[in-house]
Formats: sequence, C-alpha cells, structure tokens
Amino acid sequence: RSLLFDGLASLVADSDRSLLFGGFASVTLSAREAEARHDKLRQVTKRMAPAVFGSAVELRGYADWIVHSDLEAAVDKYLDYAP
Repeated sequence: RSLLFDGLASLVADSDRSLLFGGFASVTLSAREAEARHDKLRQVTKRMAPAVFGSAVELRGYADWIVHSDLEAAVDKYLDYAP
C-alpha cells in the first residue's frame, strides 16, 4: 500500500487522507496541561486514533527523502511543534 503526500503538513490539512494517520481533532487542554507544554498553548491539534501505516517515506525532491520509521511518533511531534 502506498500514499502520496508532500509533507506531514499536507496531511493535517487534508481531511480524507488524514484519517489514514489516525485523524485529527482540535482539543482544549487544562491549564495544568497547557502550562507543562513548551509553547503554553491551550488549544492544540491531536491525533485521535492509531495510524493505518507504521512507517512512511516523505519525498521532498529527487534525492531528498525522509524516512519516518515510526509514523505515529512523527505525526505527534509535528502536531506538538517538536523538532
């Protein structure tokens, strides 16, 4: 199985394909949870279910590929603005 996408950012914006990665929802954190975050945000986007795929290859250019061996962790990091 394969899926073409041009970056993790495009998955968050695409409501159909994002379901393959667990789907996303906007949630409001408690004051304590928000204070524990590095960015202090209370309104965040979270992945809601397990991903269909375990890993992914992101093609950024002819010779520029990124292998996400743990796709769920990569998506969660992206949503949390983590490096």
